[in-house]
Amino acid sequence: MFDLSFIELAFFAIVSIFVLDADDIPKLAKTLRGWINKFAELKYEITDTLNAATKELDIQETLKKIEEEKKQVEEELQRIVKELPKTTTSGDIIKFNNKTMEEEKIDNV
Repeated sequence: MFDLSFIELAFFAIVSIFVLDADDIPKLAKTLRGWINKFAELKYEITDTLNAATKELDIQETLKKIEEEKKQVEEELQRIVKELPKTTTSGDIIKFNNKTMEEEKIDNV
């Protein structure tokens, strides 16, 4: 995290032995450990928040794509419905693509 080498840490330890009293070194170590733990907790909290935000954005993008696809499908369905022949009474001849149903049956046989 801080990118300190072993030599740098050893130097700090030696200086702290000379500068601080023997009774203060454990207190300093405990304080430093507490700060490091707080930084680690903060890092994990930020990471979790960013991951949750990323997932939420992905969900929103997916929903937007689904809405666009739904709109395209609805437009295509409306176009197809307009092209379908109109329903008629039982006595009328139904035409589709300029052919009657009887002509269509003959072509298929």
